[in-house]
Amino acid sequence: MWQLRPVLLLCLFLFSISSISSQQHDKVKASIPDSLLECYKYPMYFNKDNLLPMTMNTLISLVRKIEDYQSYAMDMRTLSSALLHRFRLDGIERNPNVMQTDYVVPYTPSGNEFFKYKLLMDTLIPGSSYLFPNERFTPIERSNLHWMLSSSVDKWERGDEGATCGRLANYEQRFANSRPRQRREAKPDPQPKPVADPQLPAGTWVANGNRDESAFPDLNRNYQPGLPGGVNGFPDSRSPLDRPIDRLQPDQSGAIPDRGLYDGGFPRGNRFGGDTEYPLSACPVQNGVIMTKWGALKAGSLIAGIAAGMQPQVVNVRTLMQARTGGVSSVQRNNFQQSSYNTAFQSPINSRRTQGAQSVPAGVGRPAVPMDNAYQPQLSIPPNSIDNKWAATLAGDLAQLALLQGPSQYGVRLGIQGGWNDTLIPKYYFLREPLKDSLSEADIRGDMDGLLLALNVYEWSRQTTNLKLSQILDMYYSERGVFDKNFRVCRRNELMQALTQSNTLQDQTQNFAFILQNELTNSVNLEEPAISAFSQTAVSKLNSYIATLRNDAACWTNGDPNQVVEPRPGVELYLVIDCSWDFFEIQRILWYLIDQLEVSKYGSSVTLLNAKDGFRIINTTENSLDVLNQFNRTYYYSYARGFDFSRMVSVLRDDFRYLQDHERINRISGGRPRAVLFIPAQAGVQSYSDDRSYTWQTLQLFRNQIPDVNFMFLSYGTRDKYQSYVQDPRDVFTLQQGDIQTSIDPIIARLKDLQKRLINPMCGSNWYGEWYDNMQYIGYVEPSGINYYKISANYFYNSQNPRIRIQGQGYGNLMVCYSRFNTHPNGNNSYSNNRGGYGGYQSSQTGYSSQSSYQQGQRNYPGQNGFSGSGSNYPGSYSAPGSNGYQQQQPPSSSGGIFSSIPQTFSGSNNNYPPPGLSSNTYNSRDFTCKSLLSSDIIEIPLEDPCASYDYAYQCPPLYISVAGTSSGVPHSGGYNAPSNFRCSDEGCRYPDMIKYIISHEGLSCYSGVGTLLPSVFLMLVALLWTTSS
Repeated sequence: MWQLRPVLLLCLFLFSISSISSQQHDKVKASIPDSLLECYKYPMYFNKDNLLPMTMNTLISLVRKIEDYQSYAMDMRTLSSALLHRFRLDGIERNPNVMQTDYVVPYTPSGNEFFKYKLLMDTLIPGSSYLFPNERFTPIERSNLHWMLSSSVDKWERGDEGATCGRLANYEQRFANSRPRQRREAKPDPQPKPVADPQLPAGTWVANGNRDESAFPDLNRNYQPGLPGGVNGFPDSRSPLDRPIDRLQPDQSGAIPDRGLYDGGFPRGNRFGGDTEYPLSACPVQNGVIMTKWGALKAGSLIAGIAAGMQPQVVNVRTLMQARTGGVSSVQRNNFQQSSYNTAFQSPINSRRTQGAQSVPAGVGRPAVPMDNAYQPQLSIPPNSIDNKWAATLAGDLAQLALLQGPSQYGVRLGIQGGWNDTLIPKYYFLREPLKDSLSEADIRGDMDGLLLALNVYEWSRQTTNLKLSQILDMYYSERGVFDKNFRVCRRNELMQALTQSNTLQDQTQNFAFILQNELTNSVNLEEPAISAFSQTAVSKLNSYIATLRNDAACWTNGDPNQVVEPRPGVELYLVIDCSWDFFEIQRILWYLIDQLEVSKYGSSVTLLNAKDGFRIINTTENSLDVLNQFNRTYYYSYARGFDFSRMVSVLRDDFRYLQDHERINRISGGRPRAVLFIPAQAGVQSYSDDRSYTWQTLQLFRNQIPDVNFMFLSYGTRDKYQSYVQDPRDVFTLQQGDIQTSIDPIIARLKDLQKRLINPMCGSNWYGEWYDNMQYIGYVEPSGINYYKISANYFYNSQNPRIRIQGQGYGNLMVCYSRFNTHPNGNNSYSNNRGGYGGYQSSQTGYSSQSSYQQGQRNYPGQNGFSGSGSNYPGSYSAPGSNGYQQQQPPSSSGGIFSSIPQTFSGSNNNYPPPGLSSNTYNSRDFTCKSLLSSDIIEIPLEDPCASYDYAYQCPPLYISVAGTSSGVPHSGGYNAPSNFRCSDEGCRYPDMIKYIISHEGLSCYSGVGTLLPSVFLMLVALLWTTSS
């Protein structure tokens, strides 16, 4: 018997392998899979009010959560495909005549979107959900991904139309305050005179959608003599929402009849058969849409484009037809001959084996757009073929539009507008009118972005090691762009011009329509001339529409590679809230803060405390999903209400002292800036004592022990009552009634303005200090990005000769600037050192003076002039010679080679200094110094007896440092900023092109200034006792 065991084990192994392989590619079924039923069976996950905001930041956070899951190492190709197969299911519709029970779910994928989705998933975007780590997500997060990626329209009346539909314009206008735009009303197509099309047989359809009725006499079946509201016996050509209400009245039997395809109405039948008397919504909900600053978009098409781009396939139409139907008709056989280019599905993995690692896979019609010319793609796809990148995005939706709306006498319509229920907490996206197989603005934006990324993502991933899906989304939907400011979402309309006006879009739309018409159940029978004409009409409509498509947020920075973008938000924020707030109001404040501060491991962290007793509502987290999941109405109303400022200062003091000891134990020499934002709901501050001097003295003790924490306040009413509790009177913010976004934006600007901390961690909470040899802080900066740092005087007040060094790590070139008075020294004129613009605050600073010489190692080089300029309000405006503000002079090459035209060392001044409280004789007119840091070179910042001229530590100014990226990568024949040169793959690298550096220090001291407060505290206690006794 034992001899049979090897045979049995082998059979069992082969059976397991065959079982797994059979699940490697999911076939889409016309029913909701068990993995998605939880999104419909349980109200907790079905009601979007309980879900996370439908925003791009939420989607990126969910994607990062999978990428960080150590048990499942999924690359971008696997992850993008798995997301679609696991969570996306288009076309799910509700049957309003069926009641939901424990065993009946009145939802099914019966919409037209489903059939296109099934065709794509079954043939052009292979993948499986079998290996997806479901346990990584909570049920709410899984439901969020499903509702974000699955496109459908809930067309039935909900009952809230009276309160919702009329407010869409207000939602839309409120979100668009960043730039003006004109509203475009969708109108029926004009009816020009028929024109002959030389490409089509005489008497057939023409490109503009008109027709020769003699060739299609059956179209007159809609002729209804005496039809009310009709024109010449044909139905009214006005928009369904503009027609008289009698068009929607029941017939003699009392039932509302189904609308036919040609009458311009909306089908009321459903998959279960029969008519329904359930009314349509005037502003239906479109699912599968997420909000961005650059307009709402369909997320499913976005991810599908990336998935298709990572698994590029070009397949012959005839081959695909045979795969779907088992044969082709004689008409189809004549029209689509076997292509000599390729007749089978191509695998990018297999094709690489024969062409080499650097070759473009066979079957891919064209390489991805080169990095330096991403906005001018060169297209080459074999005739009679379908490229999955086009089919998954723009061509696929246009093909569906041509088939379903092309035959209609009302023609093709696209660009239906919509709006969100709330621009701060977006959950529901409402359309202005019933969609009826049209394309909404969100559909078009998602298709455009998906196509642009699809055509480039494969080449990016080939040139960059371990490129992640979250990185692509994060770079594209930002001001920085994907490795290039020319390739970013705010330029989508410009980037699409070459694509939409090419023959490729027309060909791909037409070819995919030939396949799709066999899948759609609501389409009429169309032959090649009609499909070609309808496809051309759809493409023509799109080209006209894109020229007017609103982008919501403009590009705030141009494409100049030397232009420095403002620092990204990154702060350790403690939110202290009074739970007397109405839940919905405080929820909107918190969620907007979290979204704008980019709470993540690369951005900010947040801690939420109860202002009455210091209870931790949410522990410190770097994941926005934790806050969004844990802050809910049920728990909120169980917390104590009120605001006790003195108690909170004591609680915070204990928390931060613990963090100081933690930094000493782990030798952490720097980090994010720290801030506490108090959000009281009552008129005044409550304390243990009514004596404001006692509260103020407690706060001063806190600041001397913990110098790197900023206190801020946000509340209704005047700012005066909180001025004594902040170091800067501008840190008190007023909340405007009903305008949270405008009230919060100055806080975001202020928090982004804070410098990162550089500390002596050996001080700990007792500030005794210990001797140490060398302490290092690792930092990363984007090309054209900048980081600001601050070293408080507490760390060098009694130091004779502290040493601060900054060393590159060979990831690229940097510019380092430092100052004792300029809080944001900067060597780039486009972002400048002009700060103080947040919240409407004003500042006035000048630019840079000249320096006679600069040094490189031990060699001196001839002097070169800088530039000067002035700026009044943020952002500053400067005038300067040269394209980048410098008189260009190239220094001799060093270890880093020829790096840029930026001078290696220069200084600047500021006429508005010294700061208030310091006499002019303590101010050094040469306010800041900047030096270029090449590759792996080292810069040392001189600090010889830095506080010799000051009697007290609080008088001694801090040291301010900035580190800016000038170029990324190791130079070779391709130059800097080429994807193949990017090296950043550490855990701290947000993007592959980030530049790594190390800030090290030695000789820093520890001085808290607590001793100077002891006499004051003693006298205050004596005064209190004397007052009590008297």
